[in-house]
Amino acid sequence: MKAKETYLSRDFRETAAQRFPAQAKQLNAAFDMRLSTLLAENADASKEKQYHLKRQILPGISAYETLQRVMPKEEALQTVHGYVERLARTSHKQLAALLHILHTQNPACVCEISVIFFVFRYTLGLPQASGLAGGGLTMYKQAEAEQNNAKPRDCG
Repeated sequence: MKAKETYLSRDFRETAAQRFPAQAKQLNAAFDMRLSTLLAENADASKEKQYHLKRQILPGISAYETLQRVMPKEEALQTVHGYVERLARTSHKQLAALLHILHTQNPACVCEISVIFFVFRYTLGLPQASGLAGGGLTMYKQAEAEQNNAKPRDCG
């Protein structure tokens, strides 16, 4: 049974097809070979590590190393970083929508799960909030405002 493709491998293949169509087949083969080698080298890792290695770390390394064949190192790094950032932004939007639903059902829930928004704020490199609860609530209000094309309200 073939393993489920990760967002990193999917995005890599999309980049190869769009930016390097003449070399896409070779780039995909090189990516797959490098990923297989890395998986074999890490076969003795614990089950917990295997999960992260297979889903995040090793596909990221494979994409980065393979992209260096057709672009400078810094551009390859930024391309792979873009894959991760795009996933974080998508996940953030999904969490904001969930938070909106929770807020309408039980406003106290917002404070309970605001740490999630703190983590995404950090991941996306956004300015840090002064406190977890306020930061999460502020993030919720900003997401809500973006959805409504309105100014963020004061969370006070």
